Amino acid sequence: MKEQQRVGGSLERALQDNHQFNPVDVLKEAFNTTKSTFASIVGAVVLALAVFFVVLLLALQLFVGAPDIEDSRTVMVVMLVQTLVVPPLFAAVHVMGMMHAVGKRTQVSDVFRFVRQPFNFILIALITQIINQLVAGVLPTILSLAVLGFVAVTLSMAVPLAAEYRLSPIEAIRCSFIAVIKRFASFLLVYAIMFALFLLGLFTFGLAWIFIVPMFYNVKGIMYRDVFGIAIDSDADDMQINSESTHQPQAQKPDDNGRWDA
Repeated sequence: MKEQQRVGGSLERALQDNHQFNPVDVLKEAFNTTKSTFASIVGAVVLALAVFFVVLLLALQLFVGAPDIEDSRTVMVVMLVQTLVVPPLFAAVHVMGMMHAVGKRTQVSDVFRFVRQPFNFILIALITQIINQLVAGVLPTILSLAVLGFVAVTLSMAVPLAAEYRLSPIEAIRCSFIAVIKRFASFLLVYAIMFALFLLGLFTFGLAWIFIVPMFYNVKGIMYRDVFGIAIDSDADDMQINSESTHQPQAQKPDDNGRWDA
């Protein structure tokens, strides 16, 4: 049996404690990490987008014919393909960022890691979309934007949690919310800086996004490592995040006194 160790934090600690990470250190590390992992993660993002557009074009040809952005059928097909195709592909990109955070190499083909087990990621995307639609439909525009931003930050770790700990969508969302709320200021600062970088990238006609996008996923991987930890085999050059693996880390549950086992 392979001996395992966790790098960084742990799920139990993330939910119990409010230990903080340093946003500046996260951004510095992500910048340096992206310089050495740039090719694989950019290639994975490009491949994921290419798969999405190919599937979308095929679906439009099959169900619509000539697409029309004002046609409800076209909109429905686009939303359906986006919901079914994008989540598992970009869940894999999230995992690539996590692998980089523990010094592991990745390949472009890693983007297909979860194509055989996409359902949890699809459900997380659906739940998030429903929450966003409810918020946008009920609250005034300015307030809804603030709440949507809050939702995006607090649920941002749900996909990585579902990938590594094999949590159900609801449990992943719950754990992400609790853990992020405990260190909300740090998460908000990092995401605010990354959002500012995305905006600044507009002045380069989007060329800067070629570096900013992979850096974003590396940033998330590093924050995940620092808060939740990442399991690796001490005698193998791989993480325990593998859709084909028979080992599935289980999230521990509190006892009757609300304490978590170590």
